[in-house]
Amino acid sequence: MVMLMYTHAGLMGLGFCIFLCGVIIARYIKKRIWWLKTHRILGIIGVFCIILAFFTVTLQITLTDGPHFGVPHSYVGIVVVILSVVTLIFGLLQFKLREAAASIKKLHIWSGRMTIFLMFINIFFGLWLIGVIY
Repeated sequence: MVMLMYTHAGLMGLGFCIFLCGVIIARYIKKRIWWLKTHRILGIIGVFCIILAFFTVTLQITLTDGPHFGVPHSYVGIVVVILSVVTLIFGLLQFKLREAAASIKKLHIWSGRMTIFLMFINIFFGLWLIGVIY
């Protein structure tokens, strides 16, 4: 069961780093012709990591008969999962719904910022939960 916890932490950490790279590319490297394709790929891979991490921890909790929502880390975590998927959907939708692209782009940017912020906060909650931070 400990292996599932490490897998969860690793996938969430990887997802956070991938999202952070996507933000840095979108913010500072827009002059390169490859930035959008790379940003999109990183977003998809990041969401995939987050969803896998969610299923990993759900499996661990189910196998150990533990409580599913007993600590702040779990509540913020489910918001992060939902928000990461929503951010990806907004990012992809802005190219499909051209008439609403400007509004959707703003939603994508702000939901992305909130996702990164909540992931950062939740990393601290997780480290506190396992006793790394007191």
